[in-house]
Amino acid sequence: AVNSGGVSLGDALSSTPLFDWPLNDTGSTVSDLQGIAPGTIVGATSFLDPTRGAVLRFDGSDDYVSFGDRDEMDSPDRFTISLWFKREQDLSDRSTNHAVDNILVAQSSSNSNDNFELGTDGTFVEIYADSGTAATDATVRVEAGITDGVWHHMALSYGNEMTLYVDGTKVSTGLSTTEGLKAVQCLPFP
Repeated sequence: AVNSGGVSLGDALSSTPLFDWPLNDTGSTVSDLQGIAPGTIVGATSFLDPTRGAVLRFDGSDDYVSFGDRDEMDSPDRFTISLWFKREQDLSDRSTNHAVDNILVAQSSSNSNDNFELGTDGTFVEIYADSGTAATDATVRVEAGITDGVWHHMALSYGNEMTLYVDGTKVSTGLSTTEGLKAVQCLPFP
């Protein structure tokens, strides 16, 4: 396969996810269907959604799931994050120090530093990627049609560039990377 991200001979790509967390658990542990990395539920509660069945509900204040220190996410060359979410209300008054709201996924190198954040604000998706130097760090906002009370599917593909898909539609491509996650160069989305 050849595209703007480069050339793949197929053997370098996996059709099986490295981690697969359905987040439909009860109790205090999240199962990984691959059996590699269970998570710990902190504050989130199990909820029976009429559309999706058993899901985890987060209160937007202090609930999260911790998967511990995942070496696979330390400066990865490429990855894809795929998730379903339904935001009940836009909590844009609770931004991180990188100005990302309604956090869906965050990867940090220490308790005081996030290297990657993915969230929403109003109809926008917000992405922060740590470049390793404060001069090039940026939070990028992409219009994606996010609405409250609706299930959305989001996929973010990271490699030579970062591409965002929402509800099966390619929303934008525009983050160019050079040396891994800590060396992401943030460029405006078209």
